[in-house]
Amino acid sequence: MTPIIRGKPTTESEKILAEIGEISFLNFWTFPSPYRKQKLGHDVDGKGDGKELCDLLIVCGDDVIIFSDKSVGWSVSAQSDIAWGRWFKAAVKDSVKQIRGAERWVTEFPDRIFLDRECTQPLPVNLPPPERRRIHGVVVAVGAEVALKEITGHESGMPMIASHLTDRQHWDRNAPGFMPFAIGDVDPSGSFAHVFNRPAIHLLLSHLDTISDFSRYLRSRAESIRTQKLSLANGEDDALAHYLKVIDERGHRGFLDHRGRPLKDGQTMVIQGGYYEWFIRQPAFLRKIDDDKQSYLWDRMIEMFAGHVLQGTSIGLDGSSPRSVEADECLRLMARENRLSRRLLSQAVTSAYEKMLAGNASRFARIILPSENSEMPDLAYVFVIMAVPDYLDPNMEYEEYRAFRKATLGVYCMSVLQEHQHLASVIGIAVDAPAPFRRSEGSSEDLMLIRRDALEEISPEQLEKLRRSLNVMSRYDPDAAIMMGAHEYPADRAVSRQQRRAKERQARKARSRWSAPQ
Repeated sequence: MTPIIRGKPTTESEKILAEIGEISFLNFWTFPSPYRKQKLGHDVDGKGDGKELCDLLIVCGDDVIIFSDKSVGWSVSAQSDIAWGRWFKAAVKDSVKQIRGAERWVTEFPDRIFLDRECTQPLPVNLPPPERRRIHGVVVAVGAEVALKEITGHESGMPMIASHLTDRQHWDRNAPGFMPFAIGDVDPSGSFAHVFNRPAIHLLLSHLDTISDFSRYLRSRAESIRTQKLSLANGEDDALAHYLKVIDERGHRGFLDHRGRPLKDGQTMVIQGGYYEWFIRQPAFLRKIDDDKQSYLWDRMIEMFAGHVLQGTSIGLDGSSPRSVEADECLRLMARENRLSRRLLSQAVTSAYEKMLAGNASRFARIILPSENSEMPDLAYVFVIMAVPDYLDPNMEYEEYRAFRKATLGVYCMSVLQEHQHLASVIGIAVDAPAPFRRSEGSSEDLMLIRRDALEEISPEQLEKLRRSLNVMSRYDPDAAIMMGAHEYPADRAVSRQQRRAKERQARKARSRWSAPQ
């Protein structure tokens, strides 16, 4: 398989944006400085004529996030309202223009997006189909942080959110309703364009560090500002705190009232300053931070499989090299799991190892069903830890063992689909057994996606025969299967003052790192 060579950001600001994007969304779906191919042929020198599409492109599932980063100096000699207008036009308006161009290109020429200027490396993932595609425009405007702190007194260095502001009211001091140091709907004629500065975007991606969590926030934020239901917020940090805290009865977030209900027509919301600082000291939030630590096992699993694709080292059992778009189909489903689901999935994987060791078994399978509130309620997982079975030759070649393991994993996946008719797909993951069960040399992991139509290729009698021969789910009780489900904010636990302070420092880390003058 050919390695995927991604583009490289050119400016320091773009490098920082790419870094935080990769940390939050994983590098398989993070493409710094992609290019659009202007012409169908080549220039006289034989190279392509790529022009930069945007500063960062994120593609995963149905979501496409287009970032435009602009760093513009502050006019220290001008009056504050004049300096704001100058900075806004240079940093924000030009970025929105770039995003609009990228949106049109993604819509009209999705097959002419490349990772390199020579246009030899096509985008290695499929863009979502137009009927499901959700495009989000994000401006990261840098350069006004110091002025925001000094002039407005906002310690966060983030602009206010004022939803009544549109277009010229952001930068033209002669426009009725002009309000400097605040941002609303910057371009109401097109799709909503979000505007953040560096402290704000880093804070958001520190708390909303999965594609599902971040894109859901963008959708909710856009709807609430454009309808002016979120009337005013002292800063992005305070708006984020309200969003994180208030959850409806189904476990979903949004800019809801304090009881978790949608605002009615005519109702508006004002979020006061200091809300974020209050929120991150609450015991429930501190417990969430603690419990979420284990969720990053899921991130590491995705990175492990995606790393093989990026490096060109993914190999099928028949020696073939799978295309990256085929791997993406499976991996992007795993990446669409939000942070809470990743916590639960990681717990299930960890407990599988523990039970295997406690039961002194050479094979252990964990079947994980979705809850009604899952991002993908028709997707289940099978996690298999497996050594060479006792009834097989312990000296068998490693690839023979791996072929046997993968075949067993496939039977598990099809059996889960057979037992649970509401499921559309199952992702199977198989790994080598740890010591002391390992009886073969080598190390590998298997990943597969089995859809329901695979059952059409095998009769129930054939599948049952395979289940018996491989001893797969012989005593399986569908009603006893594990179903993901937990409270995002865990129940009260004793927390020492020292632990509380440590967690508060951890919650502030994102802000302190990026609030220095840029």
